[in-house]
Amino acid sequence: MIETPLLITASIDVFSPHTAICDKEERLNQYISALKEIFSQKVFLNIVFCENTGYSKQEFLNKVDVPEYVNFEYISFNGDKNCVLIFGKGYGEGEIIKYSLNQSELLNHYEYFFKLTGRLYVRNISMFLRKETKTFFFRPPSLEQNKIDTRFYCVSKNFYLNNLLNAYLDVNDDKGYFLEHAFNDKLSKIRKNSFSFFYPDIIGLSGSTGNVYTLSLARKLKLLIKSFCKHSLVRIEK
Repeated sequence: MIETPLLITASIDVFSPHTAICDKEERLNQYISALKEIFSQKVFLNIVFCENTGYSKQEFLNKVDVPEYVNFEYISFNGDKNCVLIFGKGYGEGEIIKYSLNQSELLNHYEYFFKLTGRLYVRNISMFLRKETKTFFFRPPSLEQNKIDTRFYCVSKNFYLNNLLNAYLDVNDDKGYFLEHAFNDKLSKIRKNSFSFFYPDIIGLSGSTGNVYTLSLARKLKLLIKSFCKHSLVRIEK
């Protein structure tokens, strides 16, 4: 188990456009199911769950069985609904991370954090844990080369604050410019691309399409072959 905290971003009572699953109870149950998987992996000692629709802390904690070994921090606030409606859910995610960095007691005590989009979990999470935490992002070959995968990454707080904190302000879903594009553009001049034998095997549902995320063996092999031609791992530190 590691002490570096995991930040989970969430919107329970969703108000964002381009969102396939809008039912509050269905979304809540999916967040809880993903959390159960994360708890069962016994990887993270510190977990911050931050959501931007003002969902009751007590109601949430009454539904979640948090293991004794986990320091679990639940944060809820009311995001800028109008901006999320205009610019999309990537705007909302950027707000969540900014709010978390300002308000989380757990994040305040650590130099780095892992970030994971809510309702998902990484089945092969152990592949991305190192004795010395480093900043990394992924750009799987399945994505266009002008995008960064923002579902799962690890980053130092200082780096995020200095380079990515306000990237969400450029997001405009209706114009096809998502948070993945904004991160890519911010990182384009400072990143170091390299090959990785491992991809995050992310399990769960896409908030935008409702499609199921998973990597079959055939899909894993296909991605591995493609990655010889396209850099998949975006490193900031050696």
